[in-house]
Amino acid sequence: MDYVSGGTIGSCLKAHGKFDEELTKDFTRQMLQGLSYLHSRGIIHRDIKADNILVEKSGVCKISDFGISKQAEVDGRAFTQMRGTVYWMAPEAVNPKATNGYDAKVDIWSIGCVVVEMWTGRRPWHGEDLYGVIFKVCLNPRSLVTS
Repeated sequence: MDYVSGGTIGSCLKAHGKFDEELTKDFTRQMLQGLSYLHSRGIIHRDIKADNILVEKSGVCKISDFGISKQAEVDGRAFTQMRGTVYWMAPEAVNPKATNGYDAKVDIWSIGCVVVEMWTGRRPWHGEDLYGVIFKVCLNPRSLVTS
């Protein structure tokens, strides 16, 4: 693994606050390119969050922490185990049995959560405890952006 000296998107947000539109767009583009590469090789990350996106001082982003990533099933079967960090998890990943499992699309939801975090300067579901997030994600996932 390469050494990346700029920290993570999460640490940059803690140090400097929310990102401007241009930086948010640039980082989003890079994250989506990285995710496209992973998905094209059948890899589902399952834990995309601001603290797992490394940032080089040059502004290059790299997806990291593949500890719970999985190779997608070749027969198209969905995953049925809850894995990831709840604040960035898609509804079908939070409650996979109720939704007949999940696939690579959960990583797209997580990228969206990171975009919200970059834009607002706060993690998704800010102010909610873990169980409150699980409840909201399962019942009303559109309530992601709260004041």
